[in-house]
Amino acid sequence: MIGAIEQAIIDRVAAAVAAGALGWTPRAVESYGDQLGGANLRQATQSFPAVFVMYGGEPRPEDGPGGKTRHRPAFTVFLCQKNRRNEAAQRRGAGGKVGTYQMLEDIRALLDGRDLGLAIDPIRPGAVRSILQNKDASIYALELHTSYDENPRAVDAGALGAFSTFHADWDIPPHGNVAPPLPAATPDAADTLTNLEI
Repeated sequence: MIGAIEQAIIDRVAAAVAAGALGWTPRAVESYGDQLGGANLRQATQSFPAVFVMYGGEPRPEDGPGGKTRHRPAFTVFLCQKNRRNEAAQRRGAGGKVGTYQMLEDIRALLDGRDLGLAIDPIRPGAVRSILQNKDASIYALELHTSYDENPRAVDAGALGAFSTFHADWDIPPHGNVAPPLPAATPDAADTLTNLEI
């Protein structure tokens, strides 16, 4: 269900963009994959304005009705913009470019109270955090909350097969002679454990 909710959020934003309902067009609406991390940020700013979505986690599941498990996942929507005028323009908008404040308001309104066609409680916007505010970009993170019930799934350990051998090849820097495909013909070091019991 987690992946389905994340994709449904992306699809709703993308549909609103395609319909011209937002009044601004992001260059990217996609699942977050560390686009904003470290060295990736400079390259990512080329695709701003952008909307990135990710599963942010959830508290411990609770007992739900009828023996089901109640999940309360949180998702994070990153709203990203850059504007060469100045930092305030990145947030407020200027020169025909949307600002992150407007992006935040629009995405919150677009998703608030929606079940996205899934068996979930309506989405409720949560906290907003400033992630980055400098000359390079303005980035805010919007939390979205929902909940759903799920039948507990039992895993048949017998169906997994026996875990009797573990083998690992180790690349010890600076040698670097372990490369795909693995296992390597000549690893720097290797471990093999057999007759394992779980």
